[in-house]
Amino acid sequence: MAAQFFRKGSFMSFQEISQNIGLNTATETSTEEKKGRGSPRKNTIILNHQSIEEIKNVSKNTIFWFDGLRGFGLRVTPKGIKSWIVQYQSNERSRKITIGRYPKMSLSEARQLYVDMKLNIEFGADPVEEKRQRIQRQKEDITLSELLDLYVDHSMKTGKKTYDNEYRIIKNGLGDKIINKRISQVTSKDIAMAVRKKIENNSPSMAVSLLKYTKRLFNYGASLFLLEQAYNPCIGIKANVPKRKRTRHLSPKEIYQFWHNIERFPVARILILALKFLLCTAARTVEVRTMRWQDIDMIERIWTMPTSKNGRMHRVHLSSLAMDILHEARIFNGNNEHVFACDKYNGRSQQITDNAKSFKVWTLSQVFRHHFEKLGIAQPFYPHDLRRTGATLIAGLFGRRDYASMVLNHTTSDVTGIYDHYSYDVEKKMALDTLNRALLLIIKSQNVESVPSFDTIRSSIFQNHEQKPINGIPNLVDNSQGLPASFSNPVVYKLSYGHDDLKRLT
Repeated sequence: MAAQFFRKGSFMSFQEISQNIGLNTATETSTEEKKGRGSPRKNTIILNHQSIEEIKNVSKNTIFWFDGLRGFGLRVTPKGIKSWIVQYQSNERSRKITIGRYPKMSLSEARQLYVDMKLNIEFGADPVEEKRQRIQRQKEDITLSELLDLYVDHSMKTGKKTYDNEYRIIKNGLGDKIINKRISQVTSKDIAMAVRKKIENNSPSMAVSLLKYTKRLFNYGASLFLLEQAYNPCIGIKANVPKRKRTRHLSPKEIYQFWHNIERFPVARILILALKFLLCTAARTVEVRTMRWQDIDMIERIWTMPTSKNGRMHRVHLSSLAMDILHEARIFNGNNEHVFACDKYNGRSQQITDNAKSFKVWTLSQVFRHHFEKLGIAQPFYPHDLRRTGATLIAGLFGRRDYASMVLNHTTSDVTGIYDHYSYDVEKKMALDTLNRALLLIIKSQNVESVPSFDTIRSSIFQNHEQKPINGIPNLVDNSQGLPASFSNPVVYKLSYGHDDLKRLT
């Protein structure tokens, strides 16, 4: 069939194609005339707005055929409803299909759809059968809510820790109208409008997360062959939100205010202990929320995570402050699976039972949201900023980032990182003990005005043993010989206020 659309030396014009497949205009005659069986088809009208508007008061469903456009007509009901229809032959059977309603589908739109459909029919398409199959597929489709439940179940079984956060963001961000749609009926416009709504509500970071998690959800559906591999309504959508890197960390005086003033919060004691534990260990919020008693060796003072964010086992040395927190937490949650658990998640519950569940992803943030002003700190911060504070103290105390990176359990992207599986337990213990000494110097100050500066804290921790300690806290090490900067670059850095003591080993 395609060969007849070419002629010697050039392509046929659209008018010639139309004439070849029966789309010629006013000169076209009806099927009955071609077969010599009488007059043209009844109820034939000219395709224009005036002719269509003049059709009124029909006693029964009537089809009006457009002159010169074979198989293209308008069905009119006694109630005045007008619908565009196309009639065609398929496998020697006559078929009709409704393509839209007038005036919702305009005259020009209907004519263009008719032309496109007739071309497809000439190549063997059957619009009625395609519509039937499409409706059948929609009936077999699961809803987006059902796909989300499958995704959450898969995430739980594979050990993903952030599934509850993704579930909440998708469920609340898309809303019931979209979430209850069949997955094949969710459009790019649906997703784009939901993302835009988050931005308009001054939640740009939530908009980015909503788009990322929804795209991940549809990719999961495609992996199960629940929808076409190429179908993902999130493709091409951009939140257009500039990425912001948070740099907030607490100063020594702010650490003192946090540690003491958080005791004023009218919340369950276990919530306060969890926030303090974040600072003592520089652990991730999700790691503290899901921390289990079975992963803690109280004798060796080691918290072991079988798998962490980077997929590797991670051990955290528990300092004296961290151990004090765990001993107190055991009074509340000793019979629970999780160390930090609570019955209510609104940040106000005081009652904890043996059936208490681990914190939700938003629990600790809500504590700050409800009671932050009681801290007496001007600049806001979030629970994750406590992790950044601990890491910043470690990096500043040692004058190098690798110790902080070890404690944070970050992996390097170079080739050596692929082969290096040393756990660095000794180095992490030294770093966390040093952090513990710094925190003790801060929180044992008589008041916020007497909190030592960072330089004083660093000098006190690494000074010679014969020098007098501050606030009764003994010195950690004798650093008269300095600390090696790295294994590949043997540099000695005698911790001081400047870089005059930086020298190479000979």
